[in-house]
Amino acid sequence: MNKNSLLTEIGRRLRSARAALNYSRTEMGAQFGISMTGYTKNENGATAPRIGALYKLGTRFNISLDWLICGKGAMISKGQGTLAEKLGVTESLILDDVKDLLRHMERIPRLRYEILGQFHKFKEENIDLVSSAMENPDK
Repeated sequence: MNKNSLLTEIGRRLRSARAALNYSRTEMGAQFGISMTGYTKNENGATAPRIGALYKLGTRFNISLDWLICGKGAMISKGQGTLAEKLGVTESLILDDVKDLLRHMERIPRLRYEILGQFHKFKEENIDLVSSAMENPDK
C-alpha cells in the first residue's frame, strides 16, 4: 500500500471514530490541539494525525491504534478493565450505587423520568456507539 492510500484509509477510519464519539470536526481538532482545517486534512488523507493525537485516541477515547492505522480488529480497544477498575473502586461499591439509584427511582417518579429521559437522549445521540456496544458486549 502506498503512502497516499494509507493516509486515505486512516482518514476514513478517523472519520468513523469521530462519528462514533459524536464529535464535530471542530471538537476533534480541539481535542488534538489543532484547527478544524488541520483536523479535516487528517480525515481527508492529506496529512497524518500527529503522535499526540494518536496517543489521545488510544488513551482518552479507547480507539484501537491497530484498527486506526492497520485496519485490524475492532475500533474500540479490548482489555481496558471493568468500570470499577477504571474508577478505582470496588465492584460492590458500584453495585451498591446502582441499587441505591434504583430504590430512589422506585420512590421518586420524577427522578425515574429524568434518568430515563437522559438515557433515551444518550441512545439517540450516540446510536452507532450504543449499537456497537450492544452487538459486542465483551468489548
